[in-house]
Amino acid sequence: MGSATTVLVSLLLLPAALTFPASVVLARERFGAGYGWAVLAVVALTSFAIGGVGLTAWMLAVFGVSAGTLVWGFRSGRNVEGIFLRAFVPTAGTMMLIAVLGLGAAGLTGGEIVDYIQGDQAAREKLLVEHEVVGPEQIADIRQRSGEGFTKALVLLPGLEIALAAIVIWVNMLSVIRFGRAGASFHGSADLSTWSAPEPLVFAVLVPALAAAGLDDPWIDATAGNVLIVAIVPFFFQGMAVTSHALRRLRIGPGLRVLAYVMLFAFMGAMVVPGQAALGVLDIWLDFRRLRASDKDTAPGDDSEP
Repeated sequence: MGSATTVLVSLLLLPAALTFPASVVLARERFGAGYGWAVLAVVALTSFAIGGVGLTAWMLAVFGVSAGTLVWGFRSGRNVEGIFLRAFVPTAGTMMLIAVLGLGAAGLTGGEIVDYIQGDQAAREKLLVEHEVVGPEQIADIRQRSGEGFTKALVLLPGLEIALAAIVIWVNMLSVIRFGRAGASFHGSADLSTWSAPEPLVFAVLVPALAAAGLDDPWIDATAGNVLIVAIVPFFFQGMAVTSHALRRLRIGPGLRVLAYVMLFAFMGAMVVPGQAALGVLDIWLDFRRLRASDKDTAPGDDSEP
């Protein structure tokens, strides 16, 4: 029973956490500023119960900033892209600042960070243990569970932070557009099912991927890995657009579509981003939604039937 409860909580926690900023915005919009603060208080108490002071501070800083900048974005933004940028830049900046402060609190110097990037698995683990980022027993458990994945993920932290900020803002912006009064005027310009990333952006995925695969250098690996993580985010959005288009073609209602997205995030977990990004990249060439064909059919001077 304990295991089942843990699984259920884990399935619900990620979608709930991702939509905390939208919850704050919608509560503030519908019931007043006091209710928005009340949602933040619930976030703080839940975070403290799960992860203590550290997680609470991170959640309030990141999701507080994202909620506030979303309110500002919807007040001053003239289009969806403007709203996104107004909220994304401060949120990503806050996350990066917290990461830098965390490194400083751990006592890591610039030279040690360089040594970490250039070092092998053993050297990286030794540095983490020396600065008490993780304990000796924890590092052994992490090595058994993920191999080199954990230490490599720390090298990719800048890209991961930027990607997470983009996904958090994207999810919450669409939630406010779908359910809030502030986003009502943006319904037509936020049709997820027809959105596409700029096609030349695919080279920002292919070039670093080839560089990391073909060149054995720690700095190239670190740089290419961070660029690749950031570059796949627009194609993650496009992959989600393909999924949304498929659900609409199947005539699945809005409520069930929301449930489908929640289950997609819950069951695929960390694989949902690369999986949907791969779908988005394939859509560039395979045109799953037949959008290019539709554009040709409706082009000026085309006498064919719509």
